[in-house]
Amino acid sequence: MQNVRDIFDFIGDEQNARALGIIGAIIAAVALSGWAVFKQYSKSNKESISAPSLEEYRQMLRSEREGLVAASHREKTVRENELQLQVARLDKKLEDIESSYEDAQKQNDELKSRLSELSAQGERSLFIDAATALNQRNLSQAETLFEEFLESIEPQLKDAASAFLGIAMAREERADWPGAAKAYSTSLALNETQYALGQTAKFLWYSGDQVSALKISSRLLELSIEEFGEVSDQAAMARALVAGQLYDLGDIENARSETITALNTLEKIGLKGSCRYYNLLMNIGNITFVDSDLSGAEDFHRRALSGLLENDCDKELVAASRNGLAETLRASGQLVEAGRLLKKNYEEAVEMFGQRHPHTARALNFLAKWEFDDGQHKSALKHLIDALSIQSENLGESHHNSIAIASNIISISREFPDLQTAESSGIEIRYGAIIDQAIGERAGNPKQAM
Repeated sequence: MQNVRDIFDFIGDEQNARALGIIGAIIAAVALSGWAVFKQYSKSNKESISAPSLEEYRQMLRSEREGLVAASHREKTVRENELQLQVARLDKKLEDIESSYEDAQKQNDELKSRLSELSAQGERSLFIDAATALNQRNLSQAETLFEEFLESIEPQLKDAASAFLGIAMAREERADWPGAAKAYSTSLALNETQYALGQTAKFLWYSGDQVSALKISSRLLELSIEEFGEVSDQAAMARALVAGQLYDLGDIENARSETITALNTLEKIGLKGSCRYYNLLMNIGNITFVDSDLSGAEDFHRRALSGLLENDCDKELVAASRNGLAETLRASGQLVEAGRLLKKNYEEAVEMFGQRHPHTARALNFLAKWEFDDGQHKSALKHLIDALSIQSENLGESHHNSIAIASNIISISREFPDLQTAESSGIEIRYGAIIDQAIGERAGNPKQAM
């Protein structure tokens, strides 16, 4: 007889009540099939050649019925548990959406904070037009209008700070990260707010000035603790920003300490399992990778990526997590899965940001590293040259990311002279001496070379 699991698989997503009705019909059919029961009885009692008594027959049916009811109850429990899990996931998504909404509200409040105090109607209208253009992604027009606003107002610092925030946001959307860093820094100098501190630290970091970024993010952490307390979401996020910059500067132990403290804070305030939490878990994976613990790093990265995907978190976080996992897999020789992750990242980067964005260059760089390990040296070289072109266009040739990509290109060209092109030769001329000097300095400093 078909078991209950097969019945439910056949039913699929129908309601439990209908499923129990089908089971009831099957029980009735069994009660009428005396010959089938007799055969079953005979199989289980091989030494007996007589038919079962009426009481034995009833007992068999009762046992069969109890088994079916118990199985159906188990199935119902499983389905209830699945529904509860789905509800829990939706609750987490709602928490993250509410948090994102609060962040967006803060950003809008920064832009509109001084509107009511502007004396001249023309100035007020100009600011509104600039903010509207920014919201409509008319970025060049928004920047122009904010600049006109700055020229028209009296030197009221908060008004000017808000306008510079608008200019910074427009530049951020265009991936002009150095320009965004400059405008955010100007806004911060005019009016210190936590939002301006965080954005200035972030874009100074992106632009390559990690030392200044760390000073500003440390100030943000200090203010967050003063206003919201040590055990708060705001303090945890500021601490995560500090930890990321410490990691980039090579201070791994302090980066680890700050990241673990931020993770513990999120657990204490009930945000374990949030997008923020899994982002920090990814960072622990990166630190573990630097410790050469590939197995531990893989575990952290898999948990982080799974959580970020399950909670439908920001795609940039998901991409960073895929990169971290793929890099760990690549280093441990698991090239097939690493390649699948990196190809997906590149496709999504092109879709989200376009061909000429720094995030796309980053995805290309990781993909090229995998291709080189996979023996696709020509393709790796081409993708690295494309990545360098994008990075230089957005961040300049002297940016540390540009130099790192150029170093990879030169290494391949020197190892495989037959792959050299006019482009790779030009990169050798521009960067060769700088990279040779850096290699020499690392060789003379054992700690740096590690």
